[in-house]
Amino acid sequence: MGIGWILLLQSLVTCASLDIRADAISQKEDNGLKTAVVIRTCGKLSEKQSLISLYARQLQGTKYQLSVLHVDDGKQSFQNMTAMLVDASGDTQHVENEHWNFKANKFGSSTAQTEVPVCMVSQADVAQYYMGYNLKATVKRVTTHSAHDQFLAVWYRHCNPSDATFVWFVESDARFTGQVTDFFDYYSKERADLVSTGFRIAGPSWWKYKAIPQRMLERMGTLSRSSSVVKNLHDLPSLRDGNCNDIWSETKDQVEPDDDGVLFFQDHVLRASNKLLAALHTSLSADIAGPSESWIAHVCASQLTFSEGSRCEILDFAPVMDRTLMNQWVSSEHWCWDTHFSPSGQEEACSPENRHKWFHKVESEPDYFDCK
Repeated sequence: MGIGWILLLQSLVTCASLDIRADAISQKEDNGLKTAVVIRTCGKLSEKQSLISLYARQLQGTKYQLSVLHVDDGKQSFQNMTAMLVDASGDTQHVENEHWNFKANKFGSSTAQTEVPVCMVSQADVAQYYMGYNLKATVKRVTTHSAHDQFLAVWYRHCNPSDATFVWFVESDARFTGQVTDFFDYYSKERADLVSTGFRIAGPSWWKYKAIPQRMLERMGTLSRSSSVVKNLHDLPSLRDGNCNDIWSETKDQVEPDDDGVLFFQDHVLRASNKLLAALHTSLSADIAGPSESWIAHVCASQLTFSEGSRCEILDFAPVMDRTLMNQWVSSEHWCWDTHFSPSGQEEACSPENRHKWFHKVESEPDYFDCK
C-alpha cells in the first residue's frame, strides 16, 4: 500500500577498511554545517558523569557541539526547560535562562574543566506543547519510555546549540569502540535528513503497532516492502528478516512477515536534520503522533511538510541484511534491544574484532571503550 498522507503537511582496523565504505555515502562538500551531538539520558544524571566525560574528551576541540538531553519520566516540571552545566568533575550548575544559551559554557575550550550543557525535560514540560489526544493515547498504551520522539522535538525547539543543521542523538547505553569522531566524520558529507540503522516494515506483528491510533493509520496510509524510501535499500525488510528479529512480534511464535506497515528503525543512534526535527515538531503540534522506533522515520518517509524539491532522505548506516558482512559500523551480535555487551576491561572492548563498532546495550565502564 502506498503512502497516503492527506496533509500539508566489522572489523575496522586499517584506513583501507574505511575506504571500502566510501560508496555508501554522498561525496558532497561539508560546507561547514554545524553538527550537534546529544547524549540521551534518564534516571540519575550523576551516574552518567563518566559517559559525559568520555564524549567531552573525544569531542573537545572538534566541530561537534556536545550536550545532554536528560529526561525525567515523572510529573515534576523543570520550569522553562531548566538547563545545567556539567563539568569534568561532575559538579553541576543551574542556568536560569528562559531558553538555553549554549554560548555561556566552555565547550571546546582548552581548559581542563570542560562544561557540557544539559537540557532537563520532564513529561510535564512536554505536556505544555504536544500532549494532544493521539500522543496521550500512545503514551498510555506503551509508556513514555516507548514513545519519546516528543523529547527530541522539545530539544530542537528549546535547546538547539547555534541552530545546528544536523543532530546526532545517542542513547546512554550505546557505546562506540574507539574515537567516536571517526564515525561522525565519516557521515559529515552525507546530507540525508535521517541517518540511522535497521530500517524495516513493521505491521500488525509489531507489538507497538496497535498503539498507533487507528485514525492516524487511516489518515497516513502505510508503506510496502517495495517502497523506495531508504536510499541505500532496494527493498525494505520486515521485522522477521535479519537479526534482532525474535522479540518484536506479539508472540514468540513464528508469524508471517508484514508486507505493509510503518517505517521501523533502531533509534539507539540517529542523526536528524533540522528540517526533519521541524517536521516532527509540526506533526506533534498538529496531534499527529505515534510510538518511537517508527514515528520520526515515518514522518520523513511520508514527506510530511517536505516539498517535492526538498524531499526528506533516509540512509541506513547498518542495514539488517548486511550485519554479518565485514566492515559494518555495528556489532552483529550486540546491536539489538535485548542484547548485552559487558566487557571486563579495555582489552576486551578494544579487541580487533570489536574496534570501530557500536554496541547496545552496554553498562560497563565507559572508559573501556576509549580505544586509542
